[in-house]
Amino acid sequence: MDGQHPVLLTEKALTPVSQRVSAHEVWFEALRAPAVSVQVEGVLSLFASGRTTGLSVDVGEGAITTVPVFEGHIIRPAVSRSDVGGQDVTERLGKLLRERGVKLHTSADMELVRYVQSPSRYALPYDTSLIYVISYAISCFLSCSEMKEAVCYASPTPLTAAALALPLPATPALAGNGAAAPTAAEETVYALPDGEVVRVGRERAAAAEVLFNPACLGDGREEVGLGALVASTIDKCDRDARAALMNDLVLSGGCTLMSGFGQRAAHDIRGAVQEQAKVRVWAAQDRAVAAWVGGSVLASMPTFASMCVQKKEWEEMGPSAVYRKLV
Repeated sequence: MDGQHPVLLTEKALTPVSQRVSAHEVWFEALRAPAVSVQVEGVLSLFASGRTTGLSVDVGEGAITTVPVFEGHIIRPAVSRSDVGGQDVTERLGKLLRERGVKLHTSADMELVRYVQSPSRYALPYDTSLIYVISYAISCFLSCSEMKEAVCYASPTPLTAAALALPLPATPALAGNGAAAPTAAEETVYALPDGEVVRVGRERAAAAEVLFNPACLGDGREEVGLGALVASTIDKCDRDARAALMNDLVLSGGCTLMSGFGQRAAHDIRGAVQEQAKVRVWAAQDRAVAAWVGGSVLASMPTFASMCVQKKEWEEMGPSAVYRKLV
């Protein structure tokens, strides 16, 4: 392609600069873009809410990132990241359902998996391929992911070990928009693509708990939950900026759409931060695509061209042009 328009790319906070350089190289050398700008998703999410000062809390598929922004500039030493996200919620939900005896597959699908594990001593009555098995595994994960998006919610208060192991008490949870979520004791039903109906009870809140308490994953990862991550970011910021940041905590990312997430986030953050300033959590209706909305706002600004690395700069300075934009 022969690019005629500048390109705006997004990246997660704390992404290695080498990856940013590689992206510029591809767009300039292979795709011939006239200009390229790479922006942090958290900053764009903040711009989407009409703010230039605040703390962006992005909960994505693979990580939670907190990006403090003061008057349009990232406070880089305070940016934090925890490698736990929506994928862990999906895997946790699948594990809890399997422990309860719920099968997300058919017997024929399991035979395919056994064949891959030990093809020499397991003969299938029909032809198959590794590609089919991989496709099946992906479809199972996607089914569980869709179930997560449909039924999971965040408990308004931290779940105890007993609550994670037993049916949860009937405690109401509020959705991010203030609507009442189903009580924890109520079961709900979810129809799988093959027509099978699965009943989901305590797993709805227990799966979402990993975002606030990663220790319940039990896999040995030393990650911190959302509340502790925000507190760590606040502590790294200048005292004069803390009150403004805590007054504008902006949620973004698909995982924040689950019922009760805003209320639980506010609860954990208030309990973790040491400051006495008021904590206000904002959750826009379009927060799942906030980075895209913020990117469209940024790209329409007259100053956007100055944020880009121009192709001429790349040809003259190479990767050094990318590093200059970081200063």
